Amino acid sequence: MLRLIYYVRIDMQLIREKIELINDFRNSYIGFIKKIDKKINCNIDTITCQFNDLCKYFDDTLELLIEKPTGRTYQEKMFYIIGTIQTVYIQQDLLIEIFRVFHCQPLTNDNYRLNRDIRNELVGHPISKWSVSEAEKMKNVKAGDLKSSVFIKSLSFDSISYGKYNPSNIDDPNRLEVVNINDIISRHTLYLNENLDIVLNKIVTETQSVVK
Repeated sequence: MLRLIYYVRIDMQLIREKIELINDFRNSYIGFIKKIDKKINCNIDTITCQFNDLCKYFDDTLELLIEKPTGRTYQEKMFYIIGTIQTVYIQQDLLIEIFRVFHCQPLTNDNYRLNRDIRNELVGHPISKWSVSEAEKMKNVKAGDLKSSVFIKSLSFDSISYGKYNPSNIDDPNRLEVVNINDIISRHTLYLNENLDIVLNKIVTETQSVVK
């Protein structure tokens, strides 16, 4: 466990350093060099407080994904699980805002989608309806049928256990899903690192074009 925390901390530190580099570029160039301003979504909000707030929020929430609490109660475990998957979701949205500033298109691969689906199932929309596209992939399910997800009492700081209820498993209403929290964090760090590299590459390209 200590080795895992060590590697997670290294990944988070790398992400923090990349965000600092992006923010340094914003402070040094955006608003001062018109050629760069034209290629970046530059306005008074991004020059002053908005972008700085994005980076600060990012930095403040990174630590939440490193250390696990030591409590044993159900409430402490529940708060940690909800806090972790919601932090991942928030950082995904923060990254999208950073991409808007730099006119980049973020990657939305499985590292993004799997974590977002877990958050939506458990926190965002625990009770929802099957969409047409979702229903087409399932047996005994129609678009508009209800589906729901509920936490199982046996929670831990290492995994999330929850039951999924829908018409396709009506004969097995206690269908159990188990998600490893370390897998969520690993996917998220990969997603952040590869997307922040896209922004940094854009910065290098635009800076070099101005210098030339």
